[in-house]
Amino acid sequence: MRDSPVAYRKEIETAIRSFRPVLMALNIRDTEKHRHVFLAEFDNLDILNLDYCRISILVADLDYCDGLFVSSYTKTGLLRNYLILNNSLFANDSRQKKYLLKITGVHEFCHFIAIIYAITASSIEIARENIKKRLNGTLDELTRTNVLKIYDILSERIPDNTSEDDIPEEMTDSHFRLDFEGETPDYNILFRNFLFSQELFETEFDANKQREYKKLVKTGKKDNLSKAVNDILVPSLIKIANEKCIPLLFAKKQLLKWLHLYS
Repeated sequence: MRDSPVAYRKEIETAIRSFRPVLMALNIRDTEKHRHVFLAEFDNLDILNLDYCRISILVADLDYCDGLFVSSYTKTGLLRNYLILNNSLFANDSRQKKYLLKITGVHEFCHFIAIIYAITASSIEIARENIKKRLNGTLDELTRTNVLKIYDILSERIPDNTSEDDIPEEMTDSHFRLDFEGETPDYNILFRNFLFSQELFETEFDANKQREYKKLVKTGKKDNLSKAVNDILVPSLIKIANEKCIPLLFAKKQLLKWLHLYS
């Protein structure tokens, strides 16, 4: 059954499935593949009528933050969006730097998703005026301190159930919300799923592995269950988390939300 035309505004799964191809096309971690990405490239987004919308990554020397999001209209009506990432995130090949780069890029991408929701919530003319008033310039500045704090929370160096006062504002729905985009999924949940979604996990834990896993689990035998987890599930999780630079404990927590679907 096909998604309804407005499902991307109401359902986390549909939003991730709809916009993840755009995130992939940005190739955040590969500077040689950075380019202007137009929404017109994606057939699945034709219904949004956003051919005039473009998103790009810029790498720059930033003094006080690791990420910026900038959005503006040109005189010709092109909506340009920039994820500006600190050059220091690409400076070495350390595992932590890779995590911080991924977190920063996905965080700024979620600001872009807020823009999409805003300009599809009303007429183009009204959306353009709202964006000009509110967004014609820098929308977000993600400080290095808060990038590290987000990383620590996702890695469970700081407990995920810590007090609200200790959770950076950048991990809340209100941080991304523009107030004129209408009903949308929770942006913090979108952020977590753009980092690691069931769809992304299944690029490694594919249909063959799912069948093998399910077959072993259904026997109800302890040895088979152990084999399913230790030989199929866990190696798939570790491999995709490493390849996509996702903190492993965060990936595991995400997996537990869908694990019942594979039994």
